[in-house]
Amino acid sequence: MPEKAAVTPAAPTVAAWQNPVAVSFGPGTLAGVGPLCARLDGPALLVTDAGLAGGPIVEGAIAALEQAGARSVVFDGVVPDPGLDVVKAAVDAALRAGAAGVVGIGGGSSMDVAKVCAAAARNPRLLGDDVWAGGEGIVIPGLDSPAPSLFLVQIPTTPATGSEVTTVACITDRRGAKRLLVHQLLRARVAVIDPTLHASLPAKQTAEASCETVCRIVGTWLTEQARRPLADAHAAATLRLVLDRTPAALAQPGDIEARGDLALAATSTQLGWESMGRDPFGNKLWYLQHGLAAAAGATKGAGLAGLLAAYLRAVLAGPGVLGTPARLGSLAALCGLGATPADAAATLLAHLASWGLPASLAELGVDDDAAVTLAETTTAQWSTLQTLGALDSVQLLAIYRDAI
Repeated sequence: MPEKAAVTPAAPTVAAWQNPVAVSFGPGTLAGVGPLCARLDGPALLVTDAGLAGGPIVEGAIAALEQAGARSVVFDGVVPDPGLDVVKAAVDAALRAGAAGVVGIGGGSSMDVAKVCAAAARNPRLLGDDVWAGGEGIVIPGLDSPAPSLFLVQIPTTPATGSEVTTVACITDRRGAKRLLVHQLLRARVAVIDPTLHASLPAKQTAEASCETVCRIVGTWLTEQARRPLADAHAAATLRLVLDRTPAALAQPGDIEARGDLALAATSTQLGWESMGRDPFGNKLWYLQHGLAAAAGATKGAGLAGLLAAYLRAVLAGPGVLGTPARLGSLAALCGLGATPADAAATLLAHLASWGLPASLAELGVDDDAAVTLAETTTAQWSTLQTLGALDSVQLLAIYRDAI
């Protein structure tokens, strides 16, 4: 009888994720927000921006609430890159109304304000100066015995951030710096993803939303970590779906099937499958684009597009902290993006260009002086938390300059 081969145990790897948000997906699911809030012992505060307030989406949510016998109050003070003052105003509105729930309606900014409002209405210390002290990019409040947040429902109107299922909110602090507040209190109870709400989204915003989804997948993928076939397969399928369906949504804005695919893809990239077993801070591309809103007034999608070519060139020159050519090659193989890592980079960039997105930071008005400032601010905001890994200001400046 042949001897059994010796088995060498593999080095342990970590693959932990948690996302118990209930997701209601499909055309017409906006109507379900009424029954969700009808059980509350007080009104729901609808958190949105002035552009959506009074429009068909917010009016549809109000009608759904009324039909189910639920009450609502609208807070429409959300602005792009909302600050703590906006969150405080939303909390005040919730307290005045005696709100028992919060419904975020809109893009990432509205959902971020809704998250923090629902948590801070029961835990006011969340907005305290001691919590927001320091200049690091990530804010992790240490709350002793926090009270449960108000019942939170998130209704995204763009297929972009996936914020509806995360425990992170991007809020501008009192000094004007964009920070990431991270806490389990920010998790929604239900995410309502209705692709009919995205049909009126302009082509530019549709393209930028798809770019965000693509970059969340690609930036995370490139970092070499433990082999994860399930994570790779899910990431590859999601990426291929976005690349295939975005042209249909751009050509026919009312194509609800394409809109639904893009919406669900954006949400799924925040559920943890693509990043399972990988560095949670591996997607350095996100940190590099973070300062572009202040430096150039760029939206996240446009900023990511403007950086991607230089980012991929740095990966191809690797291996390094941004990723490895081998990982880019595996992406090419799984997604049919060509035969080599360079093919994968070229194909991805060609897709973004065909969607009308910028191919460089110069197209966003970034010059060398702005690149120097970006390198300095990115280093100051993120390096102390080790989110940048081995990247220093010199390397960052080289990437920003190459992106111009």
